[in-house]
Amino acid sequence: MLSGRTKAAIARAAYALPVLLLVLLAAGPGRACTLFGLAGSDVAGGGTLLVKNRDWRPVQAQRLVLVTPGEGHRYLGLFAEGGGASGLKAGVNEAGLTVVSATAGSVPREARRGKSPMSGLLRRLLTDCGSVAAAVARADLFGRGKPCMLLLSDRHGLARVEVAPGGRYAVSRTADGVLWQTNHYLEPALADANVRIGASSRTRAARIAGLLGDLPRPANLAALLALSRDTADGPEDGIWRTGGRPKAVRTVATFAVAMPPSGPGRLYLRLADPGTPEWTRTITLDAAAFSENTPAP
Repeated sequence: MLSGRTKAAIARAAYALPVLLLVLLAAGPGRACTLFGLAGSDVAGGGTLLVKNRDWRPVQAQRLVLVTPGEGHRYLGLFAEGGGASGLKAGVNEAGLTVVSATAGSVPREARRGKSPMSGLLRRLLTDCGSVAAAVARADLFGRGKPCMLLLSDRHGLARVEVAPGGRYAVSRTADGVLWQTNHYLEPALADANVRIGASSRTRAARIAGLLGDLPRPANLAALLALSRDTADGPEDGIWRTGGRPKAVRTVATFAVAMPPSGPGRLYLRLADPGTPEWTRTITLDAAAFSENTPAP
């Protein structure tokens, strides 16, 4: 059964989304991501679940790297190399904070240029912050950052941060419910930043909201990973996108973290790099996973 807070959150999203879509133009498929998560009583055993499906053209190589900064938290980061927009795309640190990102595709490309790289924002959050509360308090980072979408989790809850042009940003948090994001702004205060909502972002947003609304609670990581594989809306618009043409954007990775109220969490990684067989790995996020003496997974 859905919690009262979850029903209210989905109802608000369902109401706001059509209003935004009716007044904005549609665009074709783009470089994108789908982010979603559950927290609190919606999660089997409590804690949080967070999933990112990463979409990009099939031109990059990806790898998981253990990063040990000179100061701050160590973290396991998913890095992409080659094909433009290289860098950090998702990560989880030794304090239990997970940060994943998505492109603000509804903002013109020109408005996203000349800003600090999104990978730099993720790096600072993962290095400097040990909790969602600490991360969302970083107005100094969001107020001058590149337009983007973020979803964050720790043991206690989820946060969605939408960063818009002009130093504006909005934060939504839940300790007991659901959050999700594709590639356009959901917060009413940032609706005017949606210059053009892409058809894929629109379709994936409606689909993931519906799937989460129908998901039996409490749910475990396997249930959310099943949603990450959904292809019902076809090669261009599915949650797991296969691409309608050889060079088309498609889903190239799933980065998912289950963080219980206590004890080590789990990182699930699925990579679909071009020209190589797909592979998956599940890593226990204990002290050894963040040890300098342990090779990067």
